Order: sequence, then structure tokens, then C-alpha cells
Amino acid sequence: MHDFKRLLGYSKRFWKLNVLGLILAFGVILAGLYVPYITKSIVDDVLIGRQFEQLAPLVVALLAATLINALMRYGKSYIFEYTSQGVLYDFRSQLYSKLQAQSFQFYDQTRTGLLMNRMVGDLQAVRQLLNTGYVQVIEGVFSIITTVTVMVMLSGKLTLALVVIVPFIYLSTRTMSRRLQPVYRGIRQAFEDLSSYVQENITGIRVVKAFGREDYEIELFKDITAAYTNQNIEAADIRSVFIPVARLINGMAMVIILLLGGYLVIQGDLTIGALVAFNGYMALLAGPITNANNLVNQWENAKASLEKIFQLLDEDIVITNKAEAIKLDNCRGEVEFKNVSFKYGNEDVLKNINLHLRPGTTTAIMGDTGSGKSTLISLMARFYDVTEGEVFVDGINVKDLEYNSLRQQIAIVFQETFLFSDTIAAN
Repeated sequence: MHDFKRLLGYSKRFWKLNVLGLILAFGVILAGLYVPYITKSIVDDVLIGRQFEQLAPLVVALLAATLINALMRYGKSYIFEYTSQGVLYDFRSQLYSKLQAQSFQFYDQTRTGLLMNRMVGDLQAVRQLLNTGYVQVIEGVFSIITTVTVMVMLSGKLTLALVVIVPFIYLSTRTMSRRLQPVYRGIRQAFEDLSSYVQENITGIRVVKAFGREDYEIELFKDITAAYTNQNIEAADIRSVFIPVARLINGMAMVIILLLGGYLVIQGDLTIGALVAFNGYMALLAGPITNANNLVNQWENAKASLEKIFQLLDEDIVITNKAEAIKLDNCRGEVEFKNVSFKYGNEDVLKNINLHLRPGTTTAIMGDTGSGKSTLISLMARFYDVTEGEVFVDGINVKDLEYNSLRQQIAIVFQETFLFSDTIAAN
């Protein structure tokens, strides 16, 4: 629940539009409540009471209620789509900024497919929650309260009899929520594995072909995609069980209405028009009841995504500037390593390195693959922080320098060229 409250914080700048959207949503519900009431008047006053002069005004009122309902429904849908996209824009921008601020160490430990899924798949699940999930909960509560109130006004006895189905509604939604929660976590994890594998395999396709590993990679892909498919089938199996349960609950309500309602009509305690209207209100009430299982499905899906997204947003940034970081201008080119040691994880790469490079000189560093040549450059540019020791540029510890100003003074030619989807000048 904490993640959902935190998500709502992103909606604060749209609070006025959200209030307007809720007003329109309530208007849609109230306009819908008016339709069965008009139907009651048509049955009792026009058809049974033979007051045919009332037919035209009632039909006009029915058309007006339907038109108002449609217009407010359009406005509500547009507003909530607009605000959800705005929140998603802020959310996505913050997430991308966090990724840009992370160090090489973070990307060494995090798969690209996982990050792609956070930026695309998980955010899409959040968008669906923002656009419909929260709204449908509020709409559902308001609809149930207002509809039940009108039903009590029509027939308290008939409404009271329907209370017997409430425990069934609660148990079905509660059970579905508990069963879906771990399944959706599994789906998200399986999708991350699939995305990461595809991304890595396409990136390394030249290596795959060079070693004739196509068949092996195909079989491995089948195993990974089968795991993802099985997780989705399990979720579908759970959902498919609870959909007929919701229908069964609605069917129980209809049986109660027909049996008890028919008896009350025969006894003269209820008019035929009121019974028809009551049936119409029950149909309106069935919407939120049936939709409850869909909402549980949507909320559990979004919950799994939010956990992953906020986990990424809360990830510590290892390489940061000090409050009084020094901006490096007109670098002379003096570099010094003092007793420097460095590890990639638990693997020692550099041990007690001492090196002094004077300005205006050329230095060539040679060694076997993996001996730490590139690591020296990475430490000098502060892509990583040393495990032990200190690195100085122009006599200043690199940790005291503003790292962007430091890197702008270093011309790095990478072993592999990477071209961005941009202009030649930008590259």
C-alpha cells in the first residue's frame, strides 16, 4: 500500500483536473441512476396507469439522461487519460534521470533487459492503474453507495435480502488477490529474463554465429519463453476461475430479486415498475461487483511493477559530487596513482599501484588482457571509485573534483565504437 500512496504523490500537480474528472465520474453514475427510475414511471404510470400523456416527457427525459451520461463519460475519460500520461511522463523522466546518474558499477551488475522492462513494460502497467484502477475503485464505491440507497428507497426488504451475497463477494476478491500476487511477481521476473536474453543475444549475434551456437541459443530461448508462458497461463487459470464465480454471484442476486420481488408484487408491497427498476439497479450494481475481480487483477499486476520501479528509483548512486566539488578547467595533465587497489566485486584487479604521469609526456601501458589497463583509465575518469588509495589529477583528488568537468578534460577512445541514433555532429 505504501507504493500506491507514493505513486499518488506524482499526481499532486494534476489535482484540480483529477477533482473535475471525479465530479464528471460521479455525474455519470447519477445520470445512470436516473434511467431505471424513468423506466419505473413508464411502466407504472404509462403502461399500467394509462397516463399516455406522460410518455413523451419521460422519453425526452430518458434521452437527455443518456446524452448527459455520454458527454460526461467522454470528459471523464479524456481527463484521466491526460493526467495519467502526465504522471507517467514525470515518472519516466525521473526514472531515466536516475539511470543516467548511475555509475559503471551499477550497469556492470544490472542486465539491460531488466532496465528496458522497467522503462516500458512496468510503466505501462502503472499507466493502466493510473488511468482506470484508482478511478474505478472510487467510482465503484460511490456507485454501490448511491445504488444501494436508491434500492432501499424502492424496497428495503428486497435490498436486505441481497445482503447474503456480500460474504461471497468479499471471499472471492480476497482469495483472488492472495493467489495472484506471487504469480504476477513471477511473470515480471520471467519477462525480465526473456527481455535480457533477447537483448544480449541480438547484441552478441556475431559471436553466436562465429561459434555455430544458433541451435543451442534457440533451445535456450525456448526454455526461457516457456517459463514466461507458463507463468501467464497460471495467471489466466486463476482469473478464469473467478470470472464465472462473479457471474454466479450475480445470478444468485437475480434469483433473489425474481422470487422475493415477485412475491412482494403479488402481496401489493411492490409495484411492477418498481420491480423492473430494482432489476435495472441490480444490473448497475453488478458492474462494480463483477469489475472487482478485474480490479484485483489490475492492482496486483501494477503492484508487482511498482515494487520493481521504486526499487530502481531508491537505488543508491555510488559516484556523486561533493557539495563543494572543484570544477576542473585548463587541465595540465598531471596524473598520480597512490597505493591504488581496486576490485570488480570480489575479484582483485589492481593491487597497490603507484604511478606518476607528468604533464606533456606520453605514456604507454602494456599488459595481458584483463590485467587492468582500461581500469586505470576508468579510475582516472572516476567511472569507478578506488577500493583503496587515491587518484590525483593536477594534484587534486578526483573525489574532490566535479566529475563531469574532469571527464571533459579527458579524450577517451574506446575499444569498440558505438553510434547513437542521432546526427553525425551529435555522435
